[in-house]
Amino acid sequence: MQQKNSGMTLIEVLAALAIIAIALMAVLQTTGMSTKQLTRVQEVATAHWVAKNAATRLQLGLESNSLGQGAFQGVDTMLGRQYYWTAKTHPLPQSQILTIEVTVSARQGGPKSSEFVAYANMKRE
Repeated sequence: MQQKNSGMTLIEVLAALAIIAIALMAVLQTTGMSTKQLTRVQEVATAHWVAKNAATRLQLGLESNSLGQGAFQGVDTMLGRQYYWTAKTHPLPQSQILTIEVTVSARQGGPKSSEFVAYANMKRE
């Protein structure tokens, strides 16, 4: 009499488990990279907001009494984190327009998280 083979062999079970383990590792790796990328995007976006705010304050004269050629720096807190910004201003050749270049980093003296360029009229009314 022959018996019907209704189950899976040990080798088939081990092969299935190996395939599942490889697939789960790929999913975990993708999720981890996605989380790191999301954190980086949030940091860059927030740093860009800080740069825009600093440039606007310089344009409006809220950071110093006179906006001329020079360097400015400050620290802003946004979304519970401190960001360090520096701004350099210089006039465009043969015009009354001032270029404001703002860089922002998450750590003092650290790598740049964002850069922003704005313009201001040197003659204030």
